[in-house]
Amino acid sequence: MPYSNDRLKMKISQLVKVFRKPIEKTITEEPRYISYDRIIQPDGKVLNRKKVILMSNGCSVPTCTMCPFTNENMFGLTSKVAENNFLKQVQHIFYSDINPRQYDVLAIYNDGSFFSEVEMPQKVILKIAEEVTKSKAKRLVVESLPQFINEDKIKSFTDILGKNTKLEVGMGLQSANEFIRNVCINTNFTNDRFERAVEVLRKYEVDVKSYILIKPPFLDEREAFIDAIDTIDYLVNLRLFSITLCPTRVAKNTLAYELYLKGFYSPPNLWTIVDILKLKYESAKLRVACINLRGDDFDSIMPRACDLCSSSLIRSLERFSTNQNINDLPNNCQCHNNRAYFDSGEIDYEHLHSKIEYQINALYKDNPTNKFSGPKGPGR
Repeated sequence: MPYSNDRLKMKISQLVKVFRKPIEKTITEEPRYISYDRIIQPDGKVLNRKKVILMSNGCSVPTCTMCPFTNENMFGLTSKVAENNFLKQVQHIFYSDINPRQYDVLAIYNDGSFFSEVEMPQKVILKIAEEVTKSKAKRLVVESLPQFINEDKIKSFTDILGKNTKLEVGMGLQSANEFIRNVCINTNFTNDRFERAVEVLRKYEVDVKSYILIKPPFLDEREAFIDAIDTIDYLVNLRLFSITLCPTRVAKNTLAYELYLKGFYSPPNLWTIVDILKLKYESAKLRVACINLRGDDFDSIMPRACDLCSSSLIRSLERFSTNQNINDLPNNCQCHNNRAYFDSGEIDYEHLHSKIEYQINALYKDNPTNKFSGPKGPGR
């Protein structure tokens, strides 16, 4: 008898939990990652960006099948980042960077949700708002799952931020299809909850950036292509035009990695990303999270095409993400010409359900249920 979605989710959540392995690391008084680049804005302007990832305790809902960030923070460890340490990291962002550069956009990430009280102390959040007002940043970018966004949080934050700095909140919708998002990705919110978060952000004149996961675990290339196209259409219908495509990369200690080892999954082909852009570039301001292609922040199995075209494809996607010039994207390669062309059709969800069931059962055989006693994530 086929599993219900609830039973599939339960099994997937159990596997995610057992595959999450805390990695010993030391808490420092500096963010774990700082970089500078250029990024296109919703109005089409290209601005200098400073990107900061705080050393944190990790996401409070670390259930996603592919998320690699628990490998990089204090997830599952006895040592925790305290409020005072967060404040020292904030101090470093604004006053102690040994290689400061001019930037218009400041992006501050915490490997989770900026507006989750469990993950980010309120004092730290408000301190960031205060410091941003003293800086030259014209725009502050943070990320949050929609379930952590409400009027009280956004109002108190934007009241301090004031009118001189524009707030942008990135939300990982990942897929507009609730089966793919809640089962394949294993993140738990509804389209209605996402839309209510959008309404709150718009009320306080906050820009919304949406993330789409390209090729969630369990999907093949055709299914991934269709899902991305449908998700872009959903976002455009909501008048959300700032969209970042996030190609899935495979990192250790994730369910996606175990699927990869079994031969059940591979990261998206770079041509799938190119084909999505060519079909939908006129609909929205699409950009690609190119760090998910380069992997220069931590080790992953990256999206690729063939040996002849992979490097040039990555360079072209980087250019497109800053200039929006579709002519910068290549047209063909031998490996692309051999791909089945799929610009229409629907996903066979009965087949997808059966495929997930088969793959999950295969993983269960290697990981009996009596071994399911992995570490609890923060806030769990």
